[in-house]
Amino acid sequence: MNPFGKYCVLMLLALVTTIGSAAQTFTTLANLDTTTGDFPLGPFTQGLDGNFWALTSRGGFQTFFPCDNYGCGMLLKISPGGTLTPVRYFNGQDGWNETGGLVLSPNRDFYGTGVGVFAISPNGTLKTVHTFSGPDGSNPAPGVTLGADGNIYGVTLAGGANGQGTFYKMTSAGTLSTLYSFCAQANCTDGEAPNWQLVQAPNGDFYGTMVNGGTHIFGTIFKITLAGKLTTLHNFCAYKNCADGEDPFGGLVLATDGNFYGTANTGNCPTYCIGLIYRVTSGGTFSILHRFCTQTNCPDGANPVASLIQANDGNLYGVTESGGANGVGTIFQITLAGVLTTLHSFDGTDGSFPAGALFQGTDGIFYGTTSQGGTGVCRGFHGCGTVFSLSMGLPPFISAVPTSGWIGRNVIILGSDLAGASAVTFNGTPATFTVVSASEIHAQVPTGATTGTVQVDTPGGTLASNVVFRVP
Repeated sequence: MNPFGKYCVLMLLALVTTIGSAAQTFTTLANLDTTTGDFPLGPFTQGLDGNFWALTSRGGFQTFFPCDNYGCGMLLKISPGGTLTPVRYFNGQDGWNETGGLVLSPNRDFYGTGVGVFAISPNGTLKTVHTFSGPDGSNPAPGVTLGADGNIYGVTLAGGANGQGTFYKMTSAGTLSTLYSFCAQANCTDGEAPNWQLVQAPNGDFYGTMVNGGTHIFGTIFKITLAGKLTTLHNFCAYKNCADGEDPFGGLVLATDGNFYGTANTGNCPTYCIGLIYRVTSGGTFSILHRFCTQTNCPDGANPVASLIQANDGNLYGVTESGGANGVGTIFQITLAGVLTTLHSFDGTDGSFPAGALFQGTDGIFYGTTSQGGTGVCRGFHGCGTVFSLSMGLPPFISAVPTSGWIGRNVIILGSDLAGASAVTFNGTPATFTVVSASEIHAQVPTGATTGTVQVDTPGGTLASNVVFRVP
């Protein structure tokens, strides 16, 4: 009998709040507690079964060192309606204090980072793919990136030749190559402590952020090639009073306009602000789209520590950890032109201090977590975090795993209503495919395919991928 079975349906809360129009609906789906995990800091990942998967940094019944009495965290399965199923408790040896997200791989496992890099199956079977030893890095940054070549890429916050982190490539079998050791330059002007998973651009280069180091010691934006050549695109705190921000805890998102967007947590700005949203081109041209908390009481939010996402309407979405109407965080939308709209202000009962990035499911709805607030009880305290959804009335879409591949590569297509699909095309080129379930199709990149949108014809209409599929 599944020992977690009695926790499979937990605290579904039918609290729905309309936040501006019929197309904008915020819903608290569940309250987290000790049994479901608490203090979630990472984004969701959609699985092959249409459910969402997330890691919590605390909770569970394990009290091993270094988790002490807080619990080591767990892997949670979350249905779109808010049913929570604990799948695996971490014990400190296989992982603890998980702050990143998971990446679904073509082999159907999820990859993530804890003590090392692990692969975990939907039934909770965990395999440590690589354990860092120090010279090859230590303390891996949250999350990994699946490269266009099928390998796994990531960064560590420490270790390596200079003790300040590494950029690595790893095969699915766990063979690791260190491609760069940070702090290779005097005074770590090339940066140190890369803190989030990287983004691979169409040219094959990787882009990311570092929370420390650089010319002004407050972090950098960088790109690095597969050959390990690093280029610093921007040094934070380069402007007077750090008006360009500092401490970029979140990573980057590559938008459809070819530019990268991100958040910086602090910065004095020209007069006063608490965080900002920026844009940087692949060549390093840096500009600011929005400064938070320039008004009294920060009605637009403050402390944006999570990464942004781009939705299928072309706009960017994110959260602030504090500020807003009640001082405990917001959800916002910002256009690529820099027009920001506050969509929801948390009030504590529906959660507070959201620290993880939003996730858009293939149903078009946004999902996320708050690190505190709600009505759950953990370690004797109330307010262990919540799971929420936000509907903006956006249409459903499909998602390809991976998002790039050579001719002939097998691709998994995720969706919410794929039963009865009659055609799959890669940028207009027909592909052979098999419908596995209403949420999963297997396809093969066809001869003649070029970089572009993947489309699936279903009885309900044609669904398009939310990002272009790149054919190298």
